[in-house]
Amino acid sequence: RSAAKDADVIFHLAAAVHNSASTSDEYNRMNVNGTQNVIQVAQETNAKVIHVSTVNVHGYLQGDLLDDYARTKSQAEDLVSLAVDDGLDAVILRSATVFGNQLDRSGMIVDRILNGSLKVLPAPSRKISPVWSRDLAMALMRAAEVGRKGHTYTVAGPTIETAHFVE
Repeated sequence: RSAAKDADVIFHLAAAVHNSASTSDEYNRMNVNGTQNVIQVAQETNAKVIHVSTVNVHGYLQGDLLDDYARTKSQAEDLVSLAVDDGLDAVILRSATVFGNQLDRSGMIVDRILNGSLKVLPAPSRKISPVWSRDLAMALMRAAEVGRKGHTYTVAGPTIETAHFVE
């Protein structure tokens, strides 16, 4: 509440992501309850919410991804949508896999390439849609400026195989 006291926009990026939580309850606490807390504060302060979600929600809704991360991010999106129906100004950004270009801040694969510790590429045929951290930051700013209330936007690069990305 104190951080959002005079805010016009709240950027909600906090989440339990892949393997950062060990139980369903931890994913629920971070992704669902955390989003409910942000919504409550935004309603109290009349701030716009930019809710960062994941493209995995699409896979969850299609029945392709059934993990706790995708499930709880989908539930969080549902909470945001219900709050929009009740008058909250909110936008959802579904991001794909985010990478950067600074050592120790780039994502596991890029960090391991940069520090020379990647000996074997796991899942080289896995499909990803990389998003550079700077591009996600720009999308967040655009969403705050012109994002339409209740809309969901996807932020993703072209889909490629992990091996091609590493090349």
